[in-house]
Amino acid sequence: MNKLNMLSARKVKLHGMTSAKWTTKDKITQYKGLINLYLRDSAILKTDTNVTKRRQAKELKQLQKQIETNRGVLDNAVRGDKQQLRNTLAEHREMQLAYQNHQPRKVIDAIHQINFNKRKELDKLEFRMKQKSDKLIDLKLELAVLEDRLKYVNPNDFPIEKQSAIVTGKVQDAILKKEAALAIRQTFIQIIDIMKKDALYFDAILATMKGDAEAQGACMINATKLGQLATEYLDDRRNEYKTLEKAVKRDMLARKQDLMTMQKKITNFATNIKQLLRRDSDLNLGLITIERSDSEIELRESFAKIVETLNALKNSTLVSNFDQIYPCFQTQLDHFERLTAQAVKCEENRDILLKKANHAEVMRDVMNNSMVDTTFQYKSEKKELLAQTDIQKERRRHALEVLKNKSDLLAKVRISLRQLQQMVKIFKMDGIPPEVYPGAGDEDAIVKPEEDEIDGTNNISITHYLIKLIKFFLIKYFRICGKF
Repeated sequence: MNKLNMLSARKVKLHGMTSAKWTTKDKITQYKGLINLYLRDSAILKTDTNVTKRRQAKELKQLQKQIETNRGVLDNAVRGDKQQLRNTLAEHREMQLAYQNHQPRKVIDAIHQINFNKRKELDKLEFRMKQKSDKLIDLKLELAVLEDRLKYVNPNDFPIEKQSAIVTGKVQDAILKKEAALAIRQTFIQIIDIMKKDALYFDAILATMKGDAEAQGACMINATKLGQLATEYLDDRRNEYKTLEKAVKRDMLARKQDLMTMQKKITNFATNIKQLLRRDSDLNLGLITIERSDSEIELRESFAKIVETLNALKNSTLVSNFDQIYPCFQTQLDHFERLTAQAVKCEENRDILLKKANHAEVMRDVMNNSMVDTTFQYKSEKKELLAQTDIQKERRRHALEVLKNKSDLLAKVRISLRQLQQMVKIFKMDGIPPEVYPGAGDEDAIVKPEEDEIDGTNNISITHYLIKLIKFFLIKYFRICGKF
């Protein structure tokens, strides 16, 4: 800003062009126009940001609806369709009421268990019937033996009795072997069923648990890194703001004290001015050089320090004059409060994410027992989508950086062109009348400066205007040199 100030005392001595219209008030008016341009640009950026936020909120709602729909489809694919289950069990009212909200796999296992229990009861009844039949046969045989004993004196002498005893023993042995074979067969059938389930789901469960553990760990690590970076950035901004606030308060207090001291000295000087005036004057007296007192030297040094401090603050805050320093600090305070509120909101979002992570861990434990073959495909598609999302985020970040650099460069070019235009407006050129500034009492006649276009179309007209002025000055300069 100071390098381009062609109206400073040093630059005026170089080019020799002065005018009574180049007052501080005119400069302030010009800089106020530039500030209005900056405020308008910030308002437009804020409006664009709000529109983008609303659009992103709408897209977020649509994504939430799609997630709910897809989650229902996934739930039906993983746990089974409950409506189809109720339709299947419509003929069995008791089973429908008992198992309509359960998973199909659990319902099948429960039906198998009921079938197994009923089959076991049937086996028990058949065994009891066999026992009763055997007991009936034994009783009939005993009845026949007793009848034979009544009929014959020595029943053991009959060969049929010996053969019947041998056949009865063999029948008992065959029955025992049959029961043992049935028990062994049932045991081996259960073992085979368990081994089939183990062969189908064991590897899938282990792979899924491993993938879920890695994904949850990566998610927690990334969340921790983001939270740590945000906390460090917030601490740095707080420390910088505190340091700047202390320096500003200290400088303002020193300035206030210096102003009060100066005001007191001016008041004392105004009261004692009559005593300092001479009653008679001598026209032949020469110039008298009054030595500066220590208080005056100290006052000048204090004033120079105040001006130096204010210039440093003006350069650090990038404002045009000293009056804009306090509003700039006020704006920074508003930004600090906004960032503080945003940090609190980020902490709340972090707590929500932790709760969601705990809920996801619980759901992972629940889904470990309800794994299907399509889960691996879903995991692979999920990883591909996450990779594509990261690529799109990186491209978006790069595009935003390029756009930011271009916008900064365009803003600097526009400001430089506007400053050049403001400096050359007072010169008169053929066909272009000089701009007339209003007087001290013509506040109503003040015209606001033209606003720059955001797309850069107005910069072209300013550039052509400056080229015409430069050509005009060169021609005039060469004409003056030709005269001499």
